[in-house]
Amino acid sequence: MTSDAASLRRPDGGRWCDLEGAVLLGGDARNLPEMRRIAAALSPAAHVTVLVEVCGSDQVGVIDAREGRVSWLDRSLDGGLRPRGERLAQAIHA
Repeated sequence: MTSDAASLRRPDGGRWCDLEGAVLLGGDARNLPEMRRIAAALSPAAHVTVLVEVCGSDQVGVIDAREGRVSWLDRSLDGGLRPRGERLAQAIHA
């Protein structure tokens, strides 16, 4: 872990690298850089699940979740797009 990752703070002021157990990260393609930094900062004791809403396969990238899981949730639907957040909410509540 880099010193930058060790100093990365959560909204509550705590450090991401101090979390243990289950961690859920969710967002869309705009949040990929931050989700990558957070996933890299997590301790080995954290088991991360990353849910990312995308507007097509061209937005699918790579997130190193170690032993965790990354799910890419495509908003595409018959030439249009589902509302932002719909696929993410469905995945969280599944």
